[in-house]
Amino acid sequence: MHLEGLEGWLLLVGFGLVVSPFQLAHTIMTGNLPLLTDPAHRELLYGHGGIAALAVLAAGANIVFLVALLYLNYLFFTKSRFFPRGMVLYRVLRTCELLVLAIAFSAAAAPPELHGAWGQFIRSFINSAIWIPYFLISRRVKVTFTR
Repeated sequence: MHLEGLEGWLLLVGFGLVVSPFQLAHTIMTGNLPLLTDPAHRELLYGHGGIAALAVLAAGANIVFLVALLYLNYLFFTKSRFFPRGMVLYRVLRTCELLVLAIAFSAAAAPPELHGAWGQFIRSFINSAIWIPYFLISRRVKVTFTR
Protein backbone atom coordinates (compact mmCIF):
# COMPACT_ATOMS: atom_id res chain seq x y z
CA MET A 1 0.00 0.00 0.00
CA HIS A 2 1.40 3.38 -1.07
CA LEU A 3 1.10 5.79 1.89
CA GLU A 4 3.20 8.74 0.78
CA GLY A 5 1.42 11.85 -0.45
CA LEU A 6 -1.43 14.14 0.38
CA GLU A 7 -4.07 11.45 0.07
CA GLY A 8 -6.43 9.59 2.38
CA TRP A 9 -7.32 11.45 5.55
CA LEU A 10 -4.75 14.12 4.67
CA LEU A 11 -7.15 15.32 1.97
CA LEU A 12 -9.61 16.16 4.74
CA VAL A 13 -6.84 17.88 6.72
CA GLY A 14 -5.83 19.87 3.62
CA PHE A 15 -9.40 20.95 2.95
CA GLY A 16 -9.77 22.06 6.57
CA LEU A 17 -6.50 23.97 6.41
CA VAL A 18 -7.53 25.80 3.25
CA VAL A 19 -10.98 26.71 4.58
CA SER A 20 -10.01 27.56 8.19
CA PRO A 21 -8.18 30.86 7.50
CA PHE A 22 -11.24 32.14 5.63
CA GLN A 23 -13.53 31.11 8.49
CA LEU A 24 -11.29 32.75 11.08
CA ALA A 25 -10.92 35.92 8.98
CA HIS A 26 -14.71 36.03 8.71
CA THR A 27 -15.00 35.69 12.49
CA ILE A 28 -12.53 38.54 12.97
CA MET A 29 -14.26 40.80 10.44
CA THR A 30 -17.86 40.10 11.44
CA GLY A 31 -17.48 39.27 15.13
CA ASN A 32 -14.36 40.63 16.79
CA LEU A 33 -13.94 43.96 14.99
CA PRO A 34 -17.59 45.08 15.10
CA LEU A 35 -17.75 44.15 18.78
CA LEU A 36 -14.72 46.33 19.48
CA THR A 37 -15.46 49.26 17.15
CA ASP A 38 -19.23 49.63 16.90
CA PRO A 39 -20.53 52.31 19.31
CA ALA A 40 -23.68 50.24 19.80
CA HIS A 41 -21.59 47.64 21.67
CA ARG A 42 -19.92 50.05 24.10
CA GLU A 43 -22.57 49.57 26.76
CA LEU A 44 -22.33 45.80 26.37
CA LEU A 45 -18.54 45.82 26.70
CA TYR A 46 -18.09 48.38 29.43
CA GLY A 47 -21.22 47.50 31.38
CA HIS A 48 -19.77 44.16 32.41
CA GLY A 49 -16.44 44.19 34.23
CA GLY A 50 -13.55 42.83 32.24
CA ILE A 51 -15.56 41.96 29.13
CA ALA A 52 -13.84 44.67 27.04
CA ALA A 53 -10.40 43.29 27.91
CA LEU A 54 -11.54 39.75 27.10
CA ALA A 55 -12.93 40.91 23.75
CA VAL A 56 -9.60 42.52 22.86
CA LEU A 57 -7.76 39.37 23.98
CA ALA A 58 -10.04 37.17 21.86
CA ALA A 59 -9.54 39.39 18.80
CA GLY A 60 -5.77 39.39 19.25
CA ALA A 61 -5.68 35.63 19.70
CA ASN A 62 -7.76 35.15 16.56
CA ILE A 63 -5.29 37.25 14.57
CA VAL A 64 -2.35 35.23 15.91
CA PHE A 65 -4.12 31.96 15.08
CA LEU A 66 -4.96 33.24 11.60
CA VAL A 67 -1.25 33.83 10.94
CA ALA A 68 -0.49 30.38 12.37
CA LEU A 69 -3.04 28.79 10.01
CA LEU A 70 -1.46 30.49 7.02
CA TYR A 71 1.95 29.17 8.06
CA LEU A 72 0.52 25.68 8.64
CA ASN A 73 -0.89 25.78 5.10
CA TYR A 74 2.60 26.51 3.80
CA LEU A 75 4.09 23.66 5.86
CA PHE A 76 1.36 21.27 4.75
CA PHE A 77 1.64 21.92 1.02
CA THR A 78 5.44 21.84 1.08
CA LYS A 79 5.24 18.55 3.02
CA SER A 80 7.52 19.96 5.68
CA ARG A 81 8.65 17.65 8.45
CA PHE A 82 7.63 20.41 10.88
CA PHE A 83 3.96 20.26 9.86
CA PRO A 84 2.78 17.43 12.16
CA ARG A 85 4.37 18.99 15.28
CA GLY A 86 3.12 22.43 14.24
CA MET A 87 -0.39 21.13 13.77
CA VAL A 88 -0.37 19.38 17.14
CA LEU A 89 0.92 22.55 18.80
CA TYR A 90 -1.74 24.63 17.02
CA ARG A 91 -4.54 22.28 18.11
CA VAL A 92 -3.34 22.23 21.76
CA LEU A 93 -2.88 26.00 21.98
CA ARG A 94 -6.16 26.79 20.21
CA THR A 95 -8.12 24.44 22.47
CA CYS A 96 -6.47 25.85 25.60
CA GLU A 97 -7.11 29.41 24.44
CA LEU A 98 -10.79 28.66 23.84
CA LEU A 99 -11.09 27.01 27.26
CA VAL A 100 -9.53 30.02 28.98
CA LEU A 101 -11.85 32.40 27.11
CA ALA A 102 -14.93 30.31 27.89
CA ILE A 103 -14.07 30.23 31.58
CA ALA A 104 -13.22 33.93 31.62
CA PHE A 105 -16.43 34.98 29.83
CA SER A 106 -18.46 32.83 32.24
CA ALA A 107 -16.63 34.22 35.30
CA ALA A 108 -17.15 37.78 34.08
CA ALA A 109 -20.90 37.11 33.83
CA ALA A 110 -20.86 37.88 30.13
CA PRO A 111 -24.20 38.59 28.51
CA PRO A 112 -25.82 35.87 26.35
CA GLU A 113 -24.43 37.41 23.13
CA LEU A 114 -20.94 36.27 24.17
CA HIS A 115 -21.72 32.73 25.33
CA GLY A 116 -20.61 30.98 22.13
CA ALA A 117 -17.20 30.42 23.70
CA TRP A 118 -18.19 27.10 25.30
CA GLY A 119 -19.46 25.72 22.00
CA GLN A 120 -16.24 26.75 20.28
CA PHE A 121 -14.19 25.09 23.00
CA ILE A 122 -16.15 21.83 22.78
CA ARG A 123 -15.79 21.71 18.97
CA SER A 124 -12.07 22.43 19.26
CA PHE A 125 -11.63 19.77 21.97
CA ILE A 126 -13.35 17.11 19.85
CA ASN A 127 -11.36 18.17 16.79
CA SER A 128 -8.13 17.94 18.77
CA ALA A 129 -9.07 14.57 20.27
CA ILE A 130 -9.44 13.20 16.75
CA TRP A 131 -6.55 14.85 14.89
CA ILE A 132 -3.74 15.00 17.45
CA PRO A 133 -3.47 11.20 17.73
CA TYR A 134 -3.67 10.97 13.94
CA PHE A 135 -0.71 13.33 13.51
CA LEU A 136 1.27 11.49 16.17
CA ILE A 137 0.76 7.88 15.07
CA SER A 138 -0.27 7.83 11.40
CA ARG A 139 2.16 6.09 9.07
CA ARG A 140 0.95 8.28 6.18
CA VAL A 141 1.86 11.39 8.14
CA LYS A 142 5.30 9.98 8.97
CA VAL A 143 6.15 9.14 5.35
CA THR A 144 4.57 12.22 3.76
CA PHE A 145 6.04 15.05 5.82
CA THR A 146 9.78 14.51 5.35
CA ARG A 147 11.11 17.69 3.74
